[in-house]
Amino acid sequence: MADKKSPGLWIETGVDGKFCVVMSGAYGPEKHLPLITPAEDLVAAAEMDYTAYRREIQRLYEEHPLFAERLDVPESDLEDLTAEALLLPSTLREIDPLSFFVLGSLLDQALRMQDDGDRKSVV
Repeated sequence: MADKKSPGLWIETGVDGKFCVVMSGAYGPEKHLPLITPAEDLVAAAEMDYTAYRREIQRLYEEHPLFAERLDVPESDLEDLTAEALLLPSTLREIDPLSFFVLGSLLDQALRMQDDGDRKSVV
């Protein structure tokens, strides 16, 4: 296995064709998901219910003042939406730990980005 000290997702092989996903974050201990076969993992992924997560995203889109049509958008609306968006990964913690880990990592990276004043769009 590569350097497990760096944050990321790792796969460890087990016996009988099973594997284990290891989540290694920058803050805290590694977490090992249970050993599973690829077929079991596919079935488990197909059965995940993201209804609560999607409902929360839809609620933010429909109700948050940042999305109201207007010419001037207060910075406080953006700050408030950011604070609410940071709570979204917690709705995934139990149903999909991998998505929880990845979304949390992406949000952490986004919050650490520095504005260098370059107005080029990122594609």
